[in-house]
Amino acid sequence: MQCRSMRMLGLYDCDLMGPLLVTLESLLVLVVYGKAAQADCPIGCTCSPSFINCCESERFLESPIKGSDDVTGLRLSGCPPLLLARQNIWTLRSLEDVTITRTPVSYLHAFAFRDLPKLKNLVLNELNLSVRNTHPSAFTDLPIQHLDLKNNNFKIIHSQMFSSLRNLRSLDLSRNQIIVIHNQAFRSLAALSTLNLDHNHFSAVTPLWFRPSSNYSSLRISILGNNLTNECRFRGFDLPENDWFKRSLWPNDSISTVTANLPECSLPFFTNNYHEIYVKESSPVTVACSAQGTPKPTLTWMLPSGSEVLTTTLPINLKLHLSRAELSDAGIYACVASNSEGSSVALTKLSVIPNTTTTNTNTTTTTNTNTTTTTNTTTTNTTTTNTNTTNTTNTNTTNTTTPTTTNTTNTTTITTTNTTTTMIQDLMVTDVPKKKASFTLLVVFIVLLSLVLAFVIGYIVRLIYRLAKKPSEDDFEFSRFVDTPNILPVPENPQPMPHV
Repeated sequence: MQCRSMRMLGLYDCDLMGPLLVTLESLLVLVVYGKAAQADCPIGCTCSPSFINCCESERFLESPIKGSDDVTGLRLSGCPPLLLARQNIWTLRSLEDVTITRTPVSYLHAFAFRDLPKLKNLVLNELNLSVRNTHPSAFTDLPIQHLDLKNNNFKIIHSQMFSSLRNLRSLDLSRNQIIVIHNQAFRSLAALSTLNLDHNHFSAVTPLWFRPSSNYSSLRISILGNNLTNECRFRGFDLPENDWFKRSLWPNDSISTVTANLPECSLPFFTNNYHEIYVKESSPVTVACSAQGTPKPTLTWMLPSGSEVLTTTLPINLKLHLSRAELSDAGIYACVASNSEGSSVALTKLSVIPNTTTTNTNTTTTTNTNTTTTTNTTTTNTTTTNTNTTNTTNTNTTNTTTPTTTNTTNTTTITTTNTTTTMIQDLMVTDVPKKKASFTLLVVFIVLLSLVLAFVIGYIVRLIYRLAKKPSEDDFEFSRFVDTPNILPVPENPQPMPHV
């Protein structure tokens, strides 16, 4: 049929033109589908019938990401800051592969991929993900088989982070900053066959990461690049039912030095979990914390603003020094000690006292200097004028004998007393307004209470007086019967009543 049509058009070489015609028809179909796909393609993305690729050539991303119902793959690379939530990709319900790389994520919401029932592979690389910007339920109950989270900033793996991932076979957590993995963090990963923990910062491993009495015979756990400790015995490592865990580790040459004579690895702890520090404004202050644990914990200071400073593993005592304490430095400072077994926190409350009595201090110093001059001149006047302490009178007597030596001693004594007096005056000046305000409130309260009591007493007296003056129901006026004249006159000769 095609050859007959070609002869009608003057094309007689059917054997040569037939394959060319089929190729042209295929290209036409691809063009038609390509135009349809580009019609549904989001701005800033390139699309094919089954794949959407965004942000590589243009740093712009339309949200939510829309596409045809046949799209099975989505790749975002080098995109602007992104907020991953359910409403971003909920229209692409046929997605099977999602890859997001080199894109800063402000927050990964709970159940962000819940509306993708066919999702199998989820790759989230170099997104700056951590415990702070990832919801604990971000990966809960997903049908995925492969989860790749390498090159992020996770430090702690919580026990609820990978819950209900029953189909997960491969989990990649390499090149993070993992220090702590909680017990049973992988308990729901029954189908897991590959766990990559390479190049992290934990120093101990334990089969307690998994469900108790489990047997992952085909599991392989890669721990390359982690500096495992030989200071303690890994928890649960020597139990016979956990032999599968020893066989699953790779490489396992770093754990050959662990013997039964070592103590078991334990959580870090502090000798003092809370204390308070008071310092005057513009004065130096040092906040310190010390922790113990096996293996040696990593110490981190958390400032009142929420930022982290001075993370270190050695020494165990960590000090935070402020050369000039300001009012803005006041607050709660948290010292976090972490090792492979968990974390502990010690709190320090720093209170900065405002320095508002500089004028009073200068006046006190001047007065003391004048007193010293008077003492060196005459002994009698000093005894009359200085009534502060007994030490002043004693120094005056000594001054009369040896003026030069005593003058130096007197200055030192006055300086010491001045410092103490100044601090006491500072506290008194600070407390005086509070005492005056309290006394004023007390007087006002007493006056108001007296007025209320006087009003109540007057009201009660007035009520009693009215009740006493009011006549009762049993009383009657005798004058009505005495003063009222007889209505019927009495006859002079009354006749007796006849008997019936």
